[in-house]
Amino acid sequence: VMKHGHSYNDSASISQMLAGGQGELASVSFVCQHGPTECEGNAWESCVQHLHPDTDVNFPVLDCIERESCAEGEAKPKCGGTPGEVSPKCIQDFGSGVVNLDSVRACVNGPEASRLLLTNALETFSLHPSKQWVPWVTIDGKHPGGSPMRIFLLGRQVCEAYAEKNLNSSLFNGTAPGLPPACATFPQLMPSHELSVTHASLPSSAVAATGLLACVALFSLATWYTRLSGVRQQPYEELANT
Repeated sequence: VMKHGHSYNDSASISQMLAGGQGELASVSFVCQHGPTECEGNAWESCVQHLHPDTDVNFPVLDCIERESCAEGEAKPKCGGTPGEVSPKCIQDFGSGVVNLDSVRACVNGPEASRLLLTNALETFSLHPSKQWVPWVTIDGKHPGGSPMRIFLLGRQVCEAYAEKNLNSSLFNGTAPGLPPACATFPQLMPSHELSVTHASLPSSAVAATGLLACVALFSLATWYTRLSGVRQQPYEELANT
């Protein structure tokens, strides 16, 4: 989080910015790990979620933005364009006639986007344990632990949490009485060639690639789990270490 050329990556400073009103928000800018397009995408997605908190409504739009947007260094025709270019079409095609483009655009271009991104950053700082890599997944507010490669077991972990919370049960071979049959289809063990890999031995590019590959699965699982159990969702803003 930047203000007047200075970096403020602590909860006290961000809380003060949030309390400062629109004038304070207008002086805030953001630096994201993967460049300006990531910040732009965060703004669009945060505004869509804020204006339409129903996951059934916002998820198809978010999924489209994630799928179609160019990553930093990519360009058409390899991808659809910047988040600002693809978001209007995503809203038109997947907004179910409910998501209003003018309202979302006004949010993105106004102080509300800064307020939402600051709020997301504050939630990131409040994580216990603190975020160590991305995506940093929490299920009902708790990180399941392990290395970044355990993202491959996300399906099993979501099903375990659902069974414990709603069925007072534990999984056996990926399933339990009353659990949706799809839970049995998720991997139950880490891939054998990955068992010895630790976070310390992973190159940053491998961690990043793993995170990107997991994003669609993460969104889909979150949607499914939210529908079934009413789990609390909290988006967060990734901040640069500056």
